[in-house]
Amino acid sequence: MLGGAAAGVWLAALAGCTHEPASHGPGAAQFVSAEYGVAMVYPASLDAAHGFQSGYLLSSRWNPDAAQAVPGRGLLTLMLPRSNKLTTGEFRLGVSDDRRAVQHCALPSDRQTGATSTVVIDGVTFTRRDSEDAGMNHFMLRHAYRGVAHGHCYAIDLIVDGTNPGVYPGNPTPPMTKKAAFKRLTALLDGLTFSGNST
Repeated sequence: MLGGAAAGVWLAALAGCTHEPASHGPGAAQFVSAEYGVAMVYPASLDAAHGFQSGYLLSSRWNPDAAQAVPGRGLLTLMLPRSNKLTTGEFRLGVSDDRRAVQHCALPSDRQTGATSTVVIDGVTFTRRDSEDAGMNHFMLRHAYRGVAHGHCYAIDLIVDGTNPGVYPGNPTPPMTKKAAFKRLTALLDGLTFSGNST
């Protein structure tokens, strides 16, 4: 669960290319960070956590594309239901107000593949790039969104990762396809809203 009044972060149960803010409804929950001017409504069926966990192919840093010396915070992780070691669907929201992060918030071009595109989320323009990685029977697909608003660099990552089912007895079936996982993760972007820093 999320917590920490000092961080200005709270979750509450609620009555749930351009992405418009989602409306509150039954079965929805809410995340709010007044400190960083961002809020999100999302299905209460998702597992929510504060901060990020390291994976086989991805670190727990607030923004895996930023330089190591640039500080930031992992605000929110949302995990799709039925995620397991075969296929996991994960939404990450990270942020930094460090001057270097804001100046270089756009996705770097070095050592990266995939064309970039522009996406507007609640009036904020983000740069998106898709990438993938694999090794030792593990895979990771990532849709990265980077944008600046109100002096903050926001790092949103939609991640589908897992392992090759062929390495397990019986060749088990993954809980979801990669396409279905990304469809659900992308829909979560509609729940984001951005506002000025109120602290």
